[in-house]
Amino acid sequence: MNNLIRQFSIKVRLIISFLLVNLILIGVGLYGKQNTSVINDMLNEMYINNLTPIKDLANANMQAIYHNRSLFDYVIEPTQAGMDNIAREMDGYEQQMQGLLNKYRATELTDTEKTTLAQADRAWPIYKESAKKAMAASYANDNDAAVKLMKGEAAANFKVLDDQLSQLVEFNEQLGTKAYKDSDVIVADLTATTYIILTISVILSLLLGWLLSNSINQPLVSIMEEIKQLAAGYLTAKDNSEGNDELTQMQLSMINARRSLRDIVSTMQHAAEGLTASSSQLVAAAQQVNTSSQQQSLATANTAASVEELTTSVSQLSSFANQANTVVMESGEIAHAGEEQVKRASQEVVRVTAAVNDSAKQVQGLFDDITRISQISVMIQGVADQTNLLALNAAIEAARAGDMGRGFAVVADEVRTLAARTTQATQEINEMLQSIQQGATGAVKGMNTCADSMDTVRETTDHSSNTMAQVDQSSRKVVGLIQEISSMLHEQAAASQLIAQSVEEITQMSVENVAAAESVNHDASQLTDIIQQLDQGIRFFKV
Repeated sequence: MNNLIRQFSIKVRLIISFLLVNLILIGVGLYGKQNTSVINDMLNEMYINNLTPIKDLANANMQAIYHNRSLFDYVIEPTQAGMDNIAREMDGYEQQMQGLLNKYRATELTDTEKTTLAQADRAWPIYKESAKKAMAASYANDNDAAVKLMKGEAAANFKVLDDQLSQLVEFNEQLGTKAYKDSDVIVADLTATTYIILTISVILSLLLGWLLSNSINQPLVSIMEEIKQLAAGYLTAKDNSEGNDELTQMQLSMINARRSLRDIVSTMQHAAEGLTASSSQLVAAAQQVNTSSQQQSLATANTAASVEELTTSVSQLSSFANQANTVVMESGEIAHAGEEQVKRASQEVVRVTAAVNDSAKQVQGLFDDITRISQISVMIQGVADQTNLLALNAAIEAARAGDMGRGFAVVADEVRTLAARTTQATQEINEMLQSIQQGATGAVKGMNTCADSMDTVRETTDHSSNTMAQVDQSSRKVVGLIQEISSMLHEQAAASQLIAQSVEEITQMSVENVAAAESVNHDASQLTDIIQQLDQGIRFFKV
């Protein structure tokens, strides 16, 4: 069973356990709900079949009693109006009683109830008839006969009716008591069954919890035992893992770790044996290193002299390269300055050319304005001539008019004089405009010639600027090459110095190698001791 449970993961087991416990709780809850429903139905049935009939029968009996008491009130009532009111009340009591009895009839009745109710139904008309007789006697003012009928026949008949109704009430009380006792038995049975189900649920939950905890605890115990064996150095334990859960995976991991550790210990044992053999070889190698170091020291002394001569030559070449680099850089700076000046001159020429072109455009615009003014002047001249003709016609008409047109003739003469002045001023303006047009035409031609000259100058300066730029670029390339050569010489000088330092270091290392070889002999003996200690530590593990 435990192996079957361990085929599932712990997470799945917990989920299944949780679901089972919830199902048990849901089952208990549903059973309790069903029991509650049964008890509720029983209570409803008791209320409908026992309590309600008892209440209705008791009320019906009370209505009959009220009816009988009203009969007494009717008999002793002295007035007919009071009798009529009491009679109406008695009818109301009868209606209420019959309504309650009809409601009782609608329920499920036993044979005894049906028989007793039939007797009550037969007793009521008899009592009612005797009551009517007493009421009729009282209404006829025969009080003695009315009282006799009320206390005699009516009272006897009412007692029969009251006994029947009381028997129905007592019988229903007995039925209610029996139903209550039966319900107690049913409730006791349901309670006992509920306790049994709860006990079974608790037992199942405990069993489920025990199975779940055992499926987790057992592999944990195995894992703890595996760890204790590893701590004691036993690497030969038997592999034992069953299941497919997380703890099984942990057991497999422990087994794999033990196997890996066993392989490592075996490898270390073989390595210790190899180290023992290698320590003797290390001593022989140290002696050989001592001899080689002495020979290396002699060779490095000769190498140091050659490196020193090479360093001196490289330093001289580096100095020459620096001088050449300085000269070329100065030439490049001069060419660059000339290029900048030519560029500035070219820019000035461009600005002057633009200014001349703008001036030419302005003069051309002035020439166009003068032309339009000349056209306007011609139009004014035409208007003046027309005005002069009109003034002449006006003077002729004024002369014809005689004395009446004399004032108009004076005005016409002034207009003609003004037209003559306008014509003269227009002619002077035309002459001035012609002179200005000639000057503007010459200015435009001169400015166009100046602009062409400026374009030629700009092309020349652009060509000079390009030439200076090429010179500056060539100078920069030469400077770059010289700098590369100088850098290479510096690198060679640095390399020579490094070689010299390396030679010195090699010499020092040769001396140190001799000392190290002697130290190796000492360390080899210590290594032998360490190997022996390592072998003792490895033997702690049982593989």
